[in-house]
Amino acid sequence: MKTVFKNRMLALILLAVFVISLLSACQGSQPANTTAAPTQAATQAATQAATTAAPAPAGKTEIDFWNGFAGPDGKQMENIVSAYNNANSSYNVTMQIIQWGEYWEKITAGAQSGILPEVGVVHFDDITKFAKLGVLNPIDDLMNTMGLTDSDYPPGYMEKSIVDGKRYGVPYDFHPVVMFYNKKLLAEAGVDVPKTGEEFIDACLKITKGDVYGTAVPVADNAFMRPIFTRTLLYQFGGTELNPDGKTYAFNSAAGEQALQWLVDLIFKYKVAPEDLEDMIDLFNSNKAGFIFTGPWQILGFEENSELDYGVAEMPLIGSNRIVWSGSHQLVKPVKKTTTEENAAADDFITYLIENNIEWAKAGQVPALNRARESAEFKALDKLVPIAAEFDYIKLPENYPWYSDGYAYIFHREFMPALTGEISVKEALDNAVDYCNQMTAELVEKFEG
Repeated sequence: MKTVFKNRMLALILLAVFVISLLSACQGSQPANTTAAPTQAATQAATQAATTAAPAPAGKTEIDFWNGFAGPDGKQMENIVSAYNNANSSYNVTMQIIQWGEYWEKITAGAQSGILPEVGVVHFDDITKFAKLGVLNPIDDLMNTMGLTDSDYPPGYMEKSIVDGKRYGVPYDFHPVVMFYNKKLLAEAGVDVPKTGEEFIDACLKITKGDVYGTAVPVADNAFMRPIFTRTLLYQFGGTELNPDGKTYAFNSAAGEQALQWLVDLIFKYKVAPEDLEDMIDLFNSNKAGFIFTGPWQILGFEENSELDYGVAEMPLIGSNRIVWSGSHQLVKPVKKTTTEENAAADDFITYLIENNIEWAKAGQVPALNRARESAEFKALDKLVPIAAEFDYIKLPENYPWYSDGYAYIFHREFMPALTGEISVKEALDNAVDYCNQMTAELVEKFEG
């Protein structure tokens, strides 16, 4: 009976989020945008995704590692995998880097086809969903073998990997929304790095001149709107995403109006952000924006731009509550038939990634492991220190299997008309809540029915 349920649930996810994937696009190595229903051609293309390791040398056990690190951070993961393979005489890892949207498609399809890696990466938002669908193996034994406990991570952090009393992911990093700033533009305008909403607006007004803007608000980008609105501005203004039932949404509140209106005002009232913007990263890279709000996964890309002199700061206090969104990559072991040697190789590779967590920090991702963040090597990474400081007030996602596909990856599409000045903020919020309630109700029925 459980198998029948899981198969039906997987079919629903494949079908329902296919529509979602057509409405949303994932950008670079930013947080996952959605899961998508695979067509035959797409599944074949996913299977042939870029492989970053040669066949295993004779005598080595081969395992697969899939992830969505398709942006600048993927280069560092390639270095980490290569270092592991070169140092290990028993195991070899073949890594496939797949765009996040296609990655979720491939993981979901693989649950039915059996084509899955020994090691994968899942976001906090999706742990519960994939655990409920039977896509992931519990990982408690490995955590015990590594000697990791709750005290090795920030308070409450490991709880997000537990579903029905079992642990399904090893916390690898956290990536909160932060503020990037252009040092040259701030110096020319004579402004300091802002710490409050008022200071931010004032700085943006002084920077904005001609084709140079104080900031940027991409109107159709879930990878921007999800971190900046859901668990940052909404909560800073005293709002909440969900009603107490956990199945309907409450972000069309007075706090939600304040949060979305603040973004709209940047474009139309203060005119410190360009209208109808699609790509804020390009604007910032071109020295045309003083500030942008995004995640640390952009750091390596910015480092490659020799003409960009930038800094990283904590998210300003826009509302009255100091809260910011954060995502997290979790290392997981998908359900598949493996030999004893392959299972041992997967455990060994995950252990290596955790023990060398500081190497991943060089990709701009803050280590979840306390001792890695407390190390002298991490503290020498000056651009990551202000990001780690946000650990004290990050807001983590809810543990509902419908949270991502019923809300987090889809709500933004209803905001676009407000961000382009076509409808009011209130109407946009109401439309988004109605849409998310409808999508979530369908998922709740299948998960709980």
